[in-house]
Amino acid sequence: MKKLLYLAVCGLLTVNLWAQTGMDTVYAEIFGNDVVIHNDNAYRNCFFTPVLTHVKIENDTIFWYQVDTLGQLATCMCFFDYELSLDSLKPGTYKMQVYSVYNSEYHHDSTFRGQGQFTIKGVNPVSDFMLTGTRSSFCHDIEFLEELTQTFGDYAILVNQEEIVIIHQGESLISNVELISISGRVVAQGANHPEKEIHLALNALAKGIYIISVSDMSKNRTNRKIAVY
Repeated sequence: MKKLLYLAVCGLLTVNLWAQTGMDTVYAEIFGNDVVIHNDNAYRNCFFTPVLTHVKIENDTIFWYQVDTLGQLATCMCFFDYELSLDSLKPGTYKMQVYSVYNSEYHHDSTFRGQGQFTIKGVNPVSDFMLTGTRSSFCHDIEFLEELTQTFGDYAILVNQEEIVIIHQGESLISNVELISISGRVVAQGANHPEKEIHLALNALAKGIYIISVSDMSKNRTNRKIAVY
């Protein structure tokens, strides 16, 4: 109860400092030595749920990496509002930078989303800095993509509301394509004989996350996650 009362009182003195980059808005709410960093109007794919959050502090800068384990291959986009709660920050002025990441290693495939700064005026905390929680709103203002193309390795994948097209851009041919559900069941298959281009129909599929598994004539296998809405 004391903790809740403390936050309520400090909330009256909250200062919001924000910055906007593109469509994302980044700002902070200060509660004594604690801060809630907001990333509003975050335009992500509609399956983007950054349950993996990396936070690090270097000197006076807080880096917030929102890790999308799906990747960018999704058939719809929408806006989210995210929150990151940090407790027991030492007094001082902090900068904050927010990135969305499409790789488990947050040094790769990252996109800068916004920045800002805030000042902690409390006394020195009794405990070390810690991340105490994250929150995501529901998807709002959904936008369906008529067509989406992404290239990885020797392949280009085109997705629309009706089908997935897999194209081998190298000199080899596609020997087999499987569309696999998260439970591990093969729900669609293509390439009865080697082809440069394979089409998989989506009209009978339930919306959700799938894995595309592609093999070429050299028996090299490539897997990629895809979201079908």
